[in-house]
Amino acid sequence: MDYDPSQLPEFIPDDLSPGELDRLTTALANEVAKLSRAVGTAHVDMKLKDGGYKKALAAAVVLNKDMGTPTIVKCIAEQEHTVLAAAGIFQQAEALYLMLKAELDGREAQYQAAKKLVDLKVQEIRSFRG
Repeated sequence: MDYDPSQLPEFIPDDLSPGELDRLTTALANEVAKLSRAVGTAHVDMKLKDGGYKKALAAAVVLNKDMGTPTIVKCIAEQEHTVLAAAGIFQQAEALYLMLKAELDGREAQYQAAKKLVDLKVQEIRSFRG
């Protein structure tokens, strides 16, 4: 049984044959590699969006610098349309990054569990062979 990445099991069954376990481990390793690339890309995108937010905020602070104390100016700047839009874009990028990171962490845990099952199966086979 080959595993389609979209159909990887949520929980690893403990009654897999050695061949099925090998295919599952390979599929999980491939999925971890794919997710690692996606997490890296999302992290870079999040950092770029954070930079855009900070630039928009800095520009709004400069435009409103004569409106009062620095605290008031920052509060006014944070309510500017461009700053709010940049903050929303940054928050979306951050949410995507966090979701991908969580999915990667889960797949890595599954991969480690599958590797441990492989080790146990190997030990079991060796003990039967004597």
